[in-house]
Amino acid sequence: MSIEERVSLKKVTEEEIFWLTEIAKNAFMLEEDPKPSAPRGIDSIKQHTKFIDYWDYYKIGLDVYTAGGIMVASRGEDHCELISIYVDPEYQRQGVGTEALRKALEIYPAKIWTLGAHANDEACMEFFKSNEFNVVGVTFNEKLEKINWMERKLGPFSPLKIGELEEGQGNVFVEGRITEKADARAVRGRRPGQSLSVADAGFEDESGRIVLTLWNEQIRLIQEGDRCRIENGYVGAYRGVKQLSGGKSGHVIKLNDR
Repeated sequence: MSIEERVSLKKVTEEEIFWLTEIAKNAFMLEEDPKPSAPRGIDSIKQHTKFIDYWDYYKIGLDVYTAGGIMVASRGEDHCELISIYVDPEYQRQGVGTEALRKALEIYPAKIWTLGAHANDEACMEFFKSNEFNVVGVTFNEKLEKINWMERKLGPFSPLKIGELEEGQGNVFVEGRITEKADARAVRGRRPGQSLSVADAGFEDESGRIVLTLWNEQIRLIQEGDRCRIENGYVGAYRGVKQLSGGKSGHVIKLNDR
């Protein structure tokens, strides 16, 4: 049989979490340390259980075996984010990951797919480049490590316009330029003793302007004059003024100036 016939995707059940956690550890762990591209908690059964609630989590089948997993976040009708894909080392370099990714792209009607790939994980970068993903910018993770932001377009896609954004709107995908940036200030976090940094920036395109709220590592990443993209953003308001932020699970990306 061809690899197309041998590979399948099925939603993960809680009964399968233990084995998928073991496979993920085989795929992502180097001795005691995870690879740079490993999602947080990839070696935790408890975290894999949460993955089912957070995202669309599929097991990758190869004939009668479970060969790996793939996690997808649907960010609206036209946009999907690939959270992670992993294949047991025993089945790597056989086209399993590529076929699983192809099948995932067929499940959703999204016109654009995006993902973050750790800049120091060359194998990860090469895999996605070989599957027609291109680097469009960079972001930082919580450790201030560089993450290359990649996209693959499957159809015509245009970001929202800043002038069209409304308070309470989520799944915001928008691009613009930073016209000004205020100094960072310290605020108290929700956890006892937690201190966070926040800064407001002017963010605009040809349709309008909005206040962009930057947090922690985003403050170091984004500078005045940068072209930026917000994915899975949220529009709130403070004292009657609309504000855009990456929200809990969104992304602020510094785009390559193109």
